[in-house]
Amino acid sequence: MTRNQQIHYRATLWPAACKAQKWDPKDDEKRREVIQEVTGQDSTAKLNNKQVDRLFTRLRWLANPQDFDLAYADANPELADAEKSRERILWRIERAAEKGGFSEAYLAEAAAYKVRHHRVTSWRDLPDSELVNFSKTIHARAAKRAAQAVQQESTQDAEPGDHPF
Repeated sequence: MTRNQQIHYRATLWPAACKAQKWDPKDDEKRREVIQEVTGQDSTAKLNNKQVDRLFTRLRWLANPQDFDLAYADANPELADAEKSRERILWRIERAAEKGGFSEAYLAEAAAYKVRHHRVTSWRDLPDSELVNFSKTIHARAAKRAAQAVQQESTQDAEPGDHPF
């Protein structure tokens, strides 16, 4: 569990679940019991992403027991895992596009062939395997654009006699 996840867990999710369930938020034994039940671990220190997602899903459901979607996600962790995995892929594409300065229109054009091939309406609707490949493509293009910008910057700053060849 990352530091930000730990903060979110301790400051938001756990207190909300405790309030809804009428538990004492300072009850470490109850907290560890929930962690153990969901993840099989007795601590959050070494949880992987899938375990963190499952724990967070359970806590959200405990905080909102009337929410059918949260109850369904908690009862069907494999489906929730697949959904979270897809969200992570989309997030990586969006971050790489942001770093590369690529617009939504650029992403749509870059994925146009695959969108037509899979008969979907948007690149966001592509199958997971295609999204992984698209993520790698956008990440590589963003890195190339960043490298070109650095190279152009350093070339512009150099004096004519500074070039070694």
